Amino acid sequence: MSNLTSLDVSNFDTSKVTNMSSMFSSMSNLTSLDLSNFDTRNVTNMSSMFYKMSSLTSLDLSSFDTSNVANMGSMFYNNENLTNIIYGSNFIRKVSSTIANMYMGCPANKPTHSSWDGAFE
Repeated sequence: MSNLTSLDVSNFDTSKVTNMSSMFSSMSNLTSLDLSNFDTRNVTNMSSMFYKMSSLTSLDLSSFDTSNVANMGSMFYNNENLTNIIYGSNFIRKVSSTIANMYMGCPANKPTHSSWDGAFE
C-alpha cells in the first residue's frame, strides 16, 4: 500500500474498533486521506496512527472523538509536510493519556480544545 496516493475510507464502519495503532503508518506517498464519518468513540489506542506519512499536507479529523483514547504517542510522528489539521470539538485529551512524541517532526497546528491546555509546553 506504500504506492497509494489517495485513500477514501469514509464509509468504513469503525464503530467497534478499539485499536487504530499504526493504521496508516508509513503510507509515505499518500497525499489525500478521507476519514470523514470515522467513528472513533470506542478507540483507546491511536499511537503512531499517522506515522511517517511524509506526503500528506492536510488532514481532516473533525469527526474524531478521542475522549476514550489512552495512547496518542507518536500519532503524527515524522510528518514533515503535514501543516494543517482540522480538529473537531470532540478531539479532546484524557488527563491520563500518553501523548509522548505526538508531534515530533510534524509542524502541524495543535488542538485548541481546553483539555489540551499546557500539554505541549
